[in-house]
Amino acid sequence: MVNVKSKVCLLAAMLAFSQGGVAATQGSETDIIEPVIARQAIDVDLHSADWEIGVFAGAVNLDTGSSNAVTGGRFAYHLNENFFAELSYSETNHTPAVKYFNGVLGYNVHQNTFIASNLSAKSSIFFVAGIGDIEIEGSSLNSVVAGAGYRLMITDSFSLRFDLRGHVHHEFGNDDEWAIDTEANAGVAYFF
Repeated sequence: MVNVKSKVCLLAAMLAFSQGGVAATQGSETDIIEPVIARQAIDVDLHSADWEIGVFAGAVNLDTGSSNAVTGGRFAYHLNENFFAELSYSETNHTPAVKYFNGVLGYNVHQNTFIASNLSAKSSIFFVAGIGDIEIEGSSLNSVVAGAGYRLMITDSFSLRFDLRGHVHHEFGNDDEWAIDTEANAGVAYFF
């Protein structure tokens, strides 16, 4: 009988100790301080405007092996939040000047960009593909255009934009060989 009493007391003591340990563990979880990270965001309404007009400048590496400055403009219509259609015209400072006319369809992948530890802005990475025409000394070549870019919305109406594109076409003066003119540019755009 004494042996059973001592075992029951030992069992009761173990249960009481284990319950106290669980209670202590549960109490410590509620005492954890959760940090609150506050960031100021540039508030942009991406649905406020469908049209975009912009200017840009950059460099293009021609199939002739030379790199030249390029300037141009673009006009786009945003079909919805993700898809847009765009026309662009650009011209190099090469002698003779090379002119690019492009029509592309684009797809946006929206995200937030953290400009500083407490400041973020709406942005998107986008991909474009389409067709174009390259004009040099009165002759023109058809081209296929593809590329990607990054857009950072400053306000509802203004954005900064960076583009990389490739213009695939026949070599100038040789219809049997293909060439790629690569272009990198930066610009600003206005949405209305």
